[in-house]
This record gives sequence, structure tokens and C-alpha cells, in this order.
Amino acid sequence: MKGLNAFLGWLLMLAVLAVPSFLFYNWWSKNKAQSAGDTVMAVPGKGVFSPVGKTAGGGVAVAVPVVVSRPVSAQVSTSTPRVEVSTVLPAAVQSAPVREPGISTRTPRTSYYERKTDRNPLFSPVDIQNIKDAELRLAEALRAERMAKTRQVKETGIETRMKLQGVVGNAAIINGEMYTAGQSIYGGKIIKVGTDYVIGEHKGRKFRIKIQ
Repeated sequence: MKGLNAFLGWLLMLAVLAVPSFLFYNWWSKNKAQSAGDTVMAVPGKGVFSPVGKTAGGGVAVAVPVVVSRPVSAQVSTSTPRVEVSTVLPAAVQSAPVREPGISTRTPRTSYYERKTDRNPLFSPVDIQNIKDAELRLAEALRAERMAKTRQVKETGIETRMKLQGVVGNAAIINGEMYTAGQSIYGGKIIKVGTDYVIGEHKGRKFRIKIQ
């Protein structure tokens, strides 16, 4: 009975120790396989695959592939970097004066074909001067004519004050008085006495009056 209990105790202890031993062996195998995959095997010669040929002992050399370990690539960030845009304007733009609306600062364009004078190209300077002189003479004549008409209106003729009432022979009855040729009247002179009219002269101007 005592021997059976001892056997069962040892069996239980082995079972308890077998579980962590198995877990440790599994962990150690995985680490070993991972370490073997990361190890780069050295290859004799210059190339990756050694050329097939005879060795020094006469055997055939077999090319051994090189196991290149791939390092665990770092996690690549796919996020686009944020670019901050500065809103600070250049000094030239900041110092530029602000134009008032409605005021144009553009310089007017000067044409090379702009006329320098208003003179008609069909007339020479001599023709233009002659035309100006003719215009001045015409204006002077018109002004003199107007002045003469104005003077005539202002100067009332003596005939306006003379009333021929009748003619008797060589004498004329003017304003109730008898006048013959050669006599003076109102500063004028009787030149001729007709049958029904009288011709006189005043300041070099001749006039004629008829019986009313």
C-alpha cells in the first residue's frame, strides 16, 4: 500500500513537471527556428551561387544557395505630412500703396503720329495767311458799313424838317417861306426848283423833296 502511494506521487509530480517542460521546449524551438532564419550563411567565392566544378579533392562542387535574411521593415507611415502655409506677405507687397477707386495711375500713351497742329494740310502757310487777311478785310468792311448806317440814323437829315407846300415859277414854298435856287435853308442849299420837287444839298449830301 505504501509503495503504491509513492508511485502515484512520483507519477503526479512527473505530470506536473511535464507541462512546463513541454511549453519551454516549444518556446525554445520557435526561437531557434527564428534565429536560424535570420542568420546569413557564408558563401565561398564571389557569386551568390558557386559555379559547379571540381574541388581540389576531385569531387564535384555543389552551389549552395545563400539565405538572405529580410530585416523586419519598419512601419511606414502612410499619413500625408501636414504643410503649414504662411500667410505673411513679402515686404514689397506689404509696402505697396493702396490705390483709390476711380483714379487711374496709368500713364497715357503718346502716339508718334499725333498731329502737332490743327492746320489743314491741303493749304500752305501762305494760303492760310491770305485767307486770314481776307477775313479781316471783310470784317472791317462790315464793321464800317454798320457804323455808317448807325451814323446815318443818328444824323437826322434837314429834309425831314422841310415841307414843300408848292412851287410858284422859280420859287418853292417851304414851311410857308419862298425859296429860290441858290438860297440856304437849315444849313443846306437849294440847288434846283422843279415843277413839283426841290433838290438840295447838305454837307455834301444831296436830297430831294416833293410836294406833299
